[in-house]
Amino acid sequence: MGKVAIESLEPRRLMCETHALELARNPTAASFAVYAANAQRETPMRQVVADPIGPTQLPQLAWTTRAATPQKREEGASAVLNGKLYVFGGYYDHTFNGTGRTDAYDPATNTWQQRASIPEAITHAQALVINGEAWLFGGYVGPTLGPATKKIHIYNPNSNTWRRGPDMPMSRGAGAAALVGNTVYVFGGRDLDRAYDMHQVYALNLATNTWSTKANLPNPRNHISGVAVDGKVYAVGGQWNEASLAINQSDVHRYDPSTNIWTRVASLPQAMSHNHSATFAHNGSIVIAGGETSHNVSTAKVFAYAPSRNQWTPIGDLPAARRAGHAGIINGRLIFTGGSIVGSQKTDVWMSSDLDASLSAGTLSAF
Repeated sequence: MGKVAIESLEPRRLMCETHALELARNPTAASFAVYAANAQRETPMRQVVADPIGPTQLPQLAWTTRAATPQKREEGASAVLNGKLYVFGGYYDHTFNGTGRTDAYDPATNTWQQRASIPEAITHAQALVINGEAWLFGGYVGPTLGPATKKIHIYNPNSNTWRRGPDMPMSRGAGAAALVGNTVYVFGGRDLDRAYDMHQVYALNLATNTWSTKANLPNPRNHISGVAVDGKVYAVGGQWNEASLAINQSDVHRYDPSTNIWTRVASLPQAMSHNHSATFAHNGSIVIAGGETSHNVSTAKVFAYAPSRNQWTPIGDLPAARRAGHAGIINGRLIFTGGSIVGSQKTDVWMSSDLDASLSAGTLSAF
């Protein structure tokens, strides 16, 4: 197992402190300087020439309104378990108070049911479904500006109970996670004190419950989305810094576990963050719904990526712009709930038309 970094000795903290005054004067230039400095790290990476955005002639998604969620929220986690969409934690008011509340939506009956809460209030966690359970990786604890955590919380929908998983090597919030085979890859996000964006990538072997280090994420960023397709891990979008200093990113990187190399692939059609709970793999494609294009500016766009063509294409819009929403794919339909507009959390629930009709059987072969 590779060496695990010690949080208090993280070198990037020094870099951020060095550029603190510069960041206050010119956040764009300072953030680029940090990115450029981190690019000098010995991170295995290749680059694939990005194709332009695909044509828009694919069938566009249509939406129906479903039963509103009983708890308005944003920045929570979501997972599909036993044919239901579960939403975990998140912020529930304009002062950004966190909750541990869990609710489950059943599209067959168009009803919500409150389930066992997370043992603590958590936002900005990444959820993965592993062996029929929801694993929540890290996140921020408590209200806004709360610290990141290294905890993993595991929810079993059959017993409606929570238990702890193996702690991550370092605390992180607003990061991403993806599952390939029997290994979970955790990347991106911010550190314990929310002072810097993290370049470290850790892998959890589920058979042994042990962690190892992998090649650094080339462009460290937070509020990033993660997904696995065909044995590869994708780091999608995200932002540098937070709040009013945030600079959204369009970068998309692909990680190959067999070579331990990150490759830069086609960028998002626009810089986006705050869609970590609304980014999915579906029949060989990646679907991303809503998000934030700049601080407190939400988008309704839904995009799909075809790995075989290294190409993004728009497949429709949400009924309204939303940042930090929660979503899942059930019976080939995208269900989207919550999110916010300028700090106002929403309870709307929308269900899309058949995704495969818009994805051309999941391959985007109509490009």
